[in-house]
Amino acid sequence: MNLENNIKNNHDSLKNSVINIQFQKQNEIIETHKKEQFLEIKSVAKQEQELKIITSNFRKDKLLIKNIEVIGINDDFLQNADKLELINLIKNYLIVDEQIVKNEIKEQWDSNKDINLIGIKGINFKINKGEK
Repeated sequence: MNLENNIKNNHDSLKNSVINIQFQKQNEIIETHKKEQFLEIKSVAKQEQELKIITSNFRKDKLLIKNIEVIGINDDFLQNADKLELINLIKNYLIVDEQIVKNEIKEQWDSNKDINLIGIKGINFKINKGEK
């Protein structure tokens, strides 16, 4: 009877040990997986940051001040502009300070995601892309 109880206790103890080992192994696998995920996320974040820098540098290098040609004031704009538009044109760009206009267009180009929206109302300009 005593031997039988010892065997039963040892069996239960072994069974509990196996279960504990399984839980421990499972927790180790989960921790390893979490670390791998963290490293992947960190890696992706680093790649995104590098891509932003590359994109930003590409965008800034894409338009040089010397590649902007200010043609002048749009005649249709002058004919149809209201008083406030004319005052803004005169006050801000002094009909036409080419360097101020070029700087404004370059700044818009570098900061704006939609390059179709760059420019100054009433001022015609041309961008000579790719010319050095």
